[in-house]
Formats: sequence, structure tokens, C-alpha cells
Amino acid sequence: MPEGVEAIEVLVPIYGIESLLTRLKYKQIIDELDYLLKTFKALAQSSRVIIMKPKSEKSWTRVYYLEDLSWCVILGRGGIITSFRVEKDWFKDRLEFYREKLGYEPYGGSPSEELKRSAKRIYDVCRRFRERS
Repeated sequence: MPEGVEAIEVLVPIYGIESLLTRLKYKQIIDELDYLLKTFKALAQSSRVIIMKPKSEKSWTRVYYLEDLSWCVILGRGGIITSFRVEKDWFKDRLEFYREKLGYEPYGGSPSEELKRSAKRIYDVCRRFRERS
């Protein structure tokens, strides 16, 4: 396992508006708050993480997956890159693609408990906001 994998990530979405618009277009989310709810729920409750290291770089990409929600969150060095709904076999197909075509080295692991606790706090705030609106 690479050094620093268990360190908490900066939970600031850097996905850009394009990713959000894509989720809306495909009706994966109903609005921006739904995107945040699904993203932070997946981080808070994920039991599986795949850590991928590009062979040519020193950065690590972390892929978190919540099977019950079929939602995937991708974290990079700067925080959340994107999150989206995935099909059941997405991991297998995607890992093969990343390994063969992009030269990534995937490692399996467990999500950091500190990350899960932080994500749960943010999820709870978003959920309470949704309930009030």
C-alpha cells in the first residue's frame, strides 16, 4: 500500500461543471444537492477502494464504490474529481482498461475510517438541508 493512502483527502469537488451537467443529462441526479448527497454517502459508506497509480507519475487516484447505491467516487490529489452511477461490472471492465490501455497499477484496499467519518458529517449536513427545503 502506498504511503499516505490512509490520509484524509480534501473534500472539495474539482469535477467541473461538465461532470455535473453530464449527471443531470443522463438523469443520474435530480440537482446539485443530490449529486453531493450521493457523492458523500458513497464515501461515507464505501467498503471498497481501488487505488490506481499511473506508471509514469507519482500521483495516486482513489476510486470509492458503494454497491447499494451503484455510485462511484474518484478522488485525486486535489480532492473529488467526479462521481457517477456505475453498472455492476464497471470495476472489472474499467480496471482492465486502466491497466492495459493507460498503464495504471491498481491496488485494492479499505477506505480510511477518518475519511468515512468526515464524509458522513458532510452527508448529514446535506441531508438535513434537503429535508428542510
